[in-house]
Amino acid sequence: MQKKTAFGWLVGMAALVVCSIPAFAAQFTADINEHDGEQIKSGKIYVKDSKYRMELEEDGQQIVIIVDQDAGVTRVVVPDEKMYVEMEADDPMSLMNDPFQSLKYTVSIGESKPLGTETVNGYECSKYVISMQGQDVMTRWVSQKLEFPIKIVNHVKQNKFMELTNIQEGSVDDSLFQVPSGYTKWEEPGEKPIDVPDWAKEVPSAPVMKPPFERDMPTGEMIRVRVEPSKSIWVKGKSKTEAGAMAKAIPFLDGKPIKDPSMYNNFAAGGVICARLHETPREANEVVIRISEGEVAVTAKYYEMVERSVSAGEELWYLVEGHDAIETRFVNLDSGVSICTRNYFKEGKQLSDDVVGPAKYRTVTLESKNEIYRCALSADADEIVFRVEKGAMLIKLGQYDSFKF
Repeated sequence: MQKKTAFGWLVGMAALVVCSIPAFAAQFTADINEHDGEQIKSGKIYVKDSKYRMELEEDGQQIVIIVDQDAGVTRVVVPDEKMYVEMEADDPMSLMNDPFQSLKYTVSIGESKPLGTETVNGYECSKYVISMQGQDVMTRWVSQKLEFPIKIVNHVKQNKFMELTNIQEGSVDDSLFQVPSGYTKWEEPGEKPIDVPDWAKEVPSAPVMKPPFERDMPTGEMIRVRVEPSKSIWVKGKSKTEAGAMAKAIPFLDGKPIKDPSMYNNFAAGGVICARLHETPREANEVVIRISEGEVAVTAKYYEMVERSVSAGEELWYLVEGHDAIETRFVNLDSGVSICTRNYFKEGKQLSDDVVGPAKYRTVTLESKNEIYRCALSADADEIVFRVEKGAMLIKLGQYDSFKF
């Protein structure tokens, strides 16, 4: 089964998801229309609370994309083959298939400016423009009633936009957000055998460098950076020539990449601030920085994070500073199910469900050992309390300005 890319909204940067689309939306159906230059693609969308389903056609084949925002999961279903692939909602492949998740990512790394209200297809919408490094990259119109984007314009490419039309409010059946019985699950990116590239055999002989450092790296050169507890690895690069360059930072575990290297973005591309690697030592023991094209001025540093093992009955208190999103990572340390809940506090008082949502939407459940869940949290709170109710988890989290290195 080949993964389809019904939308090409990814702007060539690593993925980070924050809650730019509200977790609770109205129930409705609509026609979804994507314009890309002279090409127009149409389909249907079904929305219910934090879930939505898009039915599209790609190269004559029907593609169904089901997104559960609370669980952070995207499922791409191919009815003709009775197969589906499951991935994290912020996976690069998910972003390429989904303009709404791509919008979330762009909001997380860009500067969003309100432009008042406009009526789009009969709905009063709040209008925002998103800019990066002084350039407008996207404009979005979010329905105040539906709490969902009605229109998204991508300014990076001429005449590229998505719009919802023929919106019909009403009950949406839960079965639409489930994969039909009898469908075969394709191997997830983290489970399928990884094609180890030929150059990987040279990794053990590459020099190990400890951040912070700066280094000019030519084509073919590799260096390694050790993954350390309570730290993330940040790498940025700039091409030394106008021809551009290709540079990637790839986590390795025991001499092998933990994902297909093609899934990682070029941190030397124009407009990319840096690559941020948040893996824990249980997931990767080193990051390989490799230049496949051109010559790159590389800068790397460690960024301090909070990282702690938390067992059932224990809590981790995190002090929130400012309004930057909180990069959060959970790793199951137990051989069975582990469950972690979180509560938010402001000025010493716990925020109610009316403010932060029901407990089930603030609960992370991991069912197998070393299973990973990551998200970026955003809340108007002073502290977040993580409590492991069952099993044990490794929790890693930290805040940073996504515009800064």
